[in-house]
Amino acid sequence: AATTQKGSYKYWLPSIDFDADLRQDVKVRMSYGDTIARPGWDQIQGGRSLDQLFRVDGGTGSQGNPNLKPLRSHNLDASVEWYYGKSSYAAIGFFHKNIDNYIGQGQTTYTPAGLTTPVGGAYWNAAVGAGGCATTDLQCIRDYIFANFNGQPGVTQTGTANGHATGTITGQSTDPALLFKINQPVNQHKASLKGWEFNVQNAFGDSGFGVNANYTLVMSGLKYNNANMNDQFALVGLSNTANVVGYYENEQVNARIAYNWRGQFLASTFDGAGPNPVYTEPYGQVDMTLGYNFDKHLSFQLDAINLNDGVVRQHSRTKQELESITQTGRRYMIGARYKF
Repeated sequence: AATTQKGSYKYWLPSIDFDADLRQDVKVRMSYGDTIARPGWDQIQGGRSLDQLFRVDGGTGSQGNPNLKPLRSHNLDASVEWYYGKSSYAAIGFFHKNIDNYIGQGQTTYTPAGLTTPVGGAYWNAAVGAGGCATTDLQCIRDYIFANFNGQPGVTQTGTANGHATGTITGQSTDPALLFKINQPVNQHKASLKGWEFNVQNAFGDSGFGVNANYTLVMSGLKYNNANMNDQFALVGLSNTANVVGYYENEQVNARIAYNWRGQFLASTFDGAGPNPVYTEPYGQVDMTLGYNFDKHLSFQLDAINLNDGVVRQHSRTKQELESITQTGRRYMIGARYKF
């Protein structure tokens, strides 16, 4: 059946920035602003998908939510910067974010017109009552229905296997309606996070050599509780990060080698089997770029990615509960550019 869903939103997004020179080589900055992050297309697209198989407790499915509101963040940032030399500086920054309309997973029920289930219907109730089968003993219920109602509407026995009848039991039009539990993204929660940023860049005189490094520390109380087996809200994607880059530049050659690191973070609160966490373990990668200007027209470039052959590993509640391992290997790209 066709589905119709609508959604709209309007936001005012103010921002203000301030900076001042404490002295010739020291600057302070402060800013406040509201920002939004729109949901992905897969989250807002229309349509409903029903899984083909359903169980005793009903079926499952998924759908988008066009009425999703964008994630809105109220951001406060402050930093102090010290420019201690030519092309050299050190800075420390603090940030605080209050987040509204955080998108999580919700569930609703849907009953397709004309679809029924034999569970709780006339045949089922006869098996549980006169047949003496427990509601949890599905084999007993199937055997009773085939033995007593084969050939009647919704019951077709096709054979036997291992001493039990085989076939289909679809029930009757007077049986209970089949319910589907539909998963969909919904705006659920508010959250806040804060953190520190540390940056330094140092150029070694006029040699062309230099190094820059940064480290970001993120803090939030909304962490996943591995001892809680129920659905829960936690901020995904939060981790500490660090980068170290060494470089050399002149008019003809530019070369960079970088180590990029990201600490462990919660990637998802659902692993496909239910409300189970998926953690991406700490990961580091070495990349290199080498460029050469042959003349003012022709230049060459070599990019080497993941030189250390880093592997991305994901686990669930413990490191022994492996979710996935991804190994992309080392990758090399060579290019040339000619300017007319």
